[in-house]
Amino acid sequence: MNVPPIEPIPVDQLEVLRREDCTAIYNVMKFAGLAAPDAYSGPELRCLFPDLPLPIVGYAMTSEWTAGETGGVNVDSLAWLDHMEASPGPKIAVLADVGSSPGRGGIVGDGMMAEYRAFGCVGSVVGGSVMDIIPMTKLRFPVWATGVVPAYDQLRFAAFGRPVDIGPLRVSNGDILMADQGGVIRIPRADLQAVIDGIPAFRALERSAAETINRPGLTAAELRAWYAANEPEFLGDEEA
Repeated sequence: MNVPPIEPIPVDQLEVLRREDCTAIYNVMKFAGLAAPDAYSGPELRCLFPDLPLPIVGYAMTSEWTAGETGGVNVDSLAWLDHMEASPGPKIAVLADVGSSPGRGGIVGDGMMAEYRAFGCVGSVVGGSVMDIIPMTKLRFPVWATGVVPAYDQLRFAAFGRPVDIGPLRVSNGDILMADQGGVIRIPRADLQAVIDGIPAFRALERSAAETINRPGLTAAELRAWYAANEPEFLGDEEA
């Protein structure tokens, strides 16, 4: 497969993101007009190991799999590892079950996760089911998945490097992903510095809200005045 190489971005930009959380960064994106409905995961995607150090940030390495089907496309899965090895890090392995019964069989286990970690991945996002959950726990490798099953059947590797859907989240190869206990977001590469530049203002807004809410003797009128000055959309169309 001819997959274009991934252009790296400054490492210090990724480090800034690691000091934040997904919801805060998505809010920054929203305030800057950079958010999209397909840029965050849905409730079906679960953080399997929430006690590990999070968030993780990295380049998406996309792949497509099927399980429980005979006669489907089955290409060289090590070619994906070749691409992964040649790509800048940190990386996040993204696996999507594109079969007729997605989630019924496992598409990745602990051995495969160990391979991804060996080739520079800091975690994995799985639109499908994982297996070997007990030994996977011992890897201390962050994983998000839509399902957990005890086995696989007729596991096949269909493709890599193409856009995939993890529920409502759309991921292209090389996208910047950020993931924590709350889920996964896609951050626009071209506007990454604009997102970073917007973090201080968002955090200042959070502090202002907290100071108002915790003010002794706070009245509803005072809270309404804060919203009118800072987030008028919460007052409804008539008052905004």
